[in-house]
Formats: sequence, C-alpha cells, structure tokens
Amino acid sequence: FSSRELSIADLMRSKAVAEAHSEEGAEDAVKGDEITDKAFVERLLEEVWIAEAVHQDSADKMAALCCLERDNILAFDAEADHFKTAFALAVWPERKQVVLVVRGTTSLADALTDLTGHLEPFDGTAASAFLKAHAEQGSSASSAEKAAQIVEGFDQDTEYCHHGIAKAAMALLEAQGDAVAKALKDNPGYSLKLMGHSLGA
Repeated sequence: FSSRELSIADLMRSKAVAEAHSEEGAEDAVKGDEITDKAFVERLLEEVWIAEAVHQDSADKMAALCCLERDNILAFDAEADHFKTAFALAVWPERKQVVLVVRGTTSLADALTDLTGHLEPFDGTAASAFLKAHAEQGSSASSAEKAAQIVEGFDQDTEYCHHGIAKAAMALLEAQGDAVAKALKDNPGYSLKLMGHSLGA
C-alpha cells in the first residue's frame, strides 16, 4: 500500500476531516499505546487491503487490489447466501501464511445472516475435530492445539454465540476445511491466518 493508491478525492476527504478535528480541538477518545513501529503498521495495512479486496467479484480483481499474487489465490467465491459467506483462500509466501479471508457484509444474503442473530450455545465439535487433526499434521501444531482448547473450553450452559455467524463459519469450515488443510500440508511451516471484518470477523 502506498499513498499513490489513494485517489485525489480520498486525500481531500482525509484533509477535510483532519482540518475539522483541528478546528474543534478533537482528541482521540480511545486511549492506548502509540504505535511507532512503521513495519507493523505497513503489515497491518496489507491485511486491511486484503480484507477490502475480497469484496471484488473475481480473484483477478482481488489480486489487482492487494499484495497477493493471483497464482497464490487458491479459491475464491464471491457468491453469498443465507449462512454462506463469500471468501478467498490464498497462500502468502512473504508471510509464510495460508490466509482465509471472509468478506464482510455486502449483500442482502449477508444481511440475512447478520440478522439471524439469536444466541445459541456454541457446539464446537466439528471445529475442534478439524483443529486437532491440523495439530496432528505438525504444521502450526501449537496454534492449532491452542485453538482447539479454546473451542472445547466453551461452556454451553453459560456461553453463547450469534446463530447466523456460527452457522456460516461452520458451513465455510465444511466447504473449505480440506482445502485449508491441504494448503497447510503443501506449505510446511506456514501458519493459518483468518482475516475479515464485519460479518467476516
């Protein structure tokens, strides 16, 4: 990502917001540590652009908007349905990661998944089984084992999840779990990175 990728309109809007904040004496309401590590910010921006690029209608267009090479996008599906999210699966050699990117709310079908928001106990049996199998393959074993422990640690009597998001996540695991496992097996030493925002988070 570089400033050359921003349009004049983007820069003008940013300048107008900065000027308005300056005139109003606005201060950040969120307190925290200042991030001074430029490399960290650049890595984060790359991830933001990937999460944004998955909104395109083809893998070619997605690759054109972010740092992933087209040949490294293993699967791409722009079609969403109720309880089915659009996604991309890619290999990111520079980071030594297999990346599963889930698109945020874009379509009416996505909104229906969002709106099916009643709470239900989370049954992580299938997710735990997948994570344990991944841990046994040896690739990123410790992170997969930790994730499996988190999933198994849900107390179905007191902890709940969003029905639509949980159902969409399990549908994605069922549809792409084998492809994710294969990508990790084909790329020893790579870790799994999940990305997305909104519905994709």
